[in-house]
Amino acid sequence: MTRLRYADEVVAEASLGLNRVKLSERELKVGSDLVRALTSRFRPEQFENEHEKKLREMIDKKAAGEKISILRPKKKRATAPDRLLEMLEASLKKVG
Repeated sequence: MTRLRYADEVVAEASLGLNRVKLSERELKVGSDLVRALTSRFRPEQFENEHEKKLREMIDKKAAGEKISILRPKKKRATAPDRLLEMLEASLKKVG
């Protein structure tokens, strides 16, 4: 659910051209509860650079003369807007 981004990957909200949407009190509460439930102190030492590790393994295999294959990620379908609240509530039940 969390993805760290480099500064050049972050764009201003205004540049996205998004329409303002009125949220109900329930939607705001569910969203706030989810953020609160998943918030913790950031400890970078707990994380491993998996991309670099996998890349290093591929380079080592290729250098050893082994054939490597690259898997393409599966595309996920976006959640329908009318199911977003339902999905947020399900997420809260998993963590809480």
